[in-house]
Amino acid sequence: METSSAFLLVGVVITLAAFLGAWAIFLKQPIFIAYILAGILAGPIIFHDGGSVETFNLLRDLGLSFVLFLVGLDIKLNDLRQFGRSALTTGFKQIILVLLAGVLVAKLLGFGSVAALYIGVALAFSSTIVAVKLLTEKRDFDSLYGQLTVAILLLQDILAIFALILIAGFGDGKVSLEKLAITVIVGSILLAVGYYLNKTLLPYVFERIARSLELLFVGSLAWLFIVAAAASFAGFSIEIGAFLAGIGLANLPEEHQIAARIRPLRDFFILIFFILIGARIPLGQLPQIILPSLVLALLVLFLKPLSSLFLLSREGFRKRTSFMVGISIAQVSEFSLIILFLGQKMGHIDDRVAAIVTTTSLLTIAASSYALTNGTRLYRRLSSYLDFFEPKKKVETFGERQELADHFILIGAGRLGWDILKSLKRKDEKVLVIDFNPKVVRELREDGVSVLFGDITDPEILESADLSKAKLIISTMFDPEDTTELLEYLSHLERKIPIVVTAPTEIGALEFYRRGASYVIIPRVISSKFISNLLSREHLDELLKGELKAEQTEALGDRLKDRGAYF
Repeated sequence: METSSAFLLVGVVITLAAFLGAWAIFLKQPIFIAYILAGILAGPIIFHDGGSVETFNLLRDLGLSFVLFLVGLDIKLNDLRQFGRSALTTGFKQIILVLLAGVLVAKLLGFGSVAALYIGVALAFSSTIVAVKLLTEKRDFDSLYGQLTVAILLLQDILAIFALILIAGFGDGKVSLEKLAITVIVGSILLAVGYYLNKTLLPYVFERIARSLELLFVGSLAWLFIVAAAASFAGFSIEIGAFLAGIGLANLPEEHQIAARIRPLRDFFILIFFILIGARIPLGQLPQIILPSLVLALLVLFLKPLSSLFLLSREGFRKRTSFMVGISIAQVSEFSLIILFLGQKMGHIDDRVAAIVTTTSLLTIAASSYALTNGTRLYRRLSSYLDFFEPKKKVETFGERQELADHFILIGAGRLGWDILKSLKRKDEKVLVIDFNPKVVRELREDGVSVLFGDITDPEILESADLSKAKLIISTMFDPEDTTELLEYLSHLERKIPIVVTAPTEIGALEFYRRGASYVIIPRVISSKFISNLLSREHLDELLKGELKAEQTEALGDRLKDRGAYF
């Protein structure tokens, strides 16, 4: 395929994805669905000739490499240790349960033993890309259920990499203990070398190149491609190498800067990845594959949330936390598709199996995205049916109910909420903080602040907070759905409580005013007003003389010192 034609094709497909993505955002739908739909529509064009397929497959491989590099970069053992036995036991048991159920259902659908095993393995893993992106968009990443979800997904990612290593060791389809041992040994050596370099050489190298952000970016890419190539020469896939490269840089002081510069590349290639998921749906074979795909999708969509509810409730987590974790991981993983592509390349499975699981992936990603985006509303509707999963002995505690009146309620003590809390404390006001970040709650309690641990949209938190007695409610939540739920709840109280909420846009602010908000904080509007005030005659001389710089430098030092405990 000529270069100009390849550029034209990629441009047309991305333009289509951007157009559908804009409509998805306008209709408040998950953007993943738009990307996959673009792939379905563009599939006949992409696979029209071999050249275009090679172009998009190259982009897909690069995209998966960047994605897995960032996944490896985010692997922190502390995230697993934080929940210890809960995340490990739940993750292991759920993987085994879904794998066995997947194999059984696949056999009932008429698949052979090898194909059924591939299907079971594929269904067992959940998508880190989808879950983390949606949690970040909902600003629930730091919540208890968000952190628990991430811990389980990290465990799954590690196990998925070992599954890829094992499959790579059986390229000719012959299984032997000798080959298995060699594969495990070589894979373990690669992990050990990466860990050793992480503790010795890499900190020294990256500390010096970090003086230039551009050089840091180039050095990170160089490390990524070198390790990916080394893994390929060792007989593994480049995706495994990219993951190991990320682990090699994990926990370096520069990891956040590296991730920030790689992330735009990742987002572009994620777009390509989901387009190719849609493009691989064989529309001509859809009547033959849709039934088994629906059966497998329903298995994932029901078994993963139900098993999460059961297993996490046995660990002492409340039904709401268990439910939110369950719908967060109720999809098929990107690792599953890599496993299928590898098995297909090696001749272990045929195109039909790959098409069925790809379609299953599409269905589960779409359904779980809708479920998590509307998780609060969905939980409210199902809560009464989930009482069986409410543990008698809970590891989650809201905190002692505070008998307060004529007080301030601060929802969210993050970056914006921290300043508000500090201001209220200086005025000796009575304040009740509601936050879902376990670390922030723990530190606030140690500091003597009255705090409830949980999400304000949780009915039990609303009851414990007793909002009707507050003088003023200040919410720093950015999630418009949660803010709308809160305003709706307050509108039904007998006493009208003034409430200040937060919105990212002017349109959102006007909508909240319409729903009864007393005032809406728009951070970027407030920032622009503050700068305008600095440029006024009253403060311009102070700015030019450096007086404002000195004041802010001192204030920032105090801020970082005070915030160190919370963040």
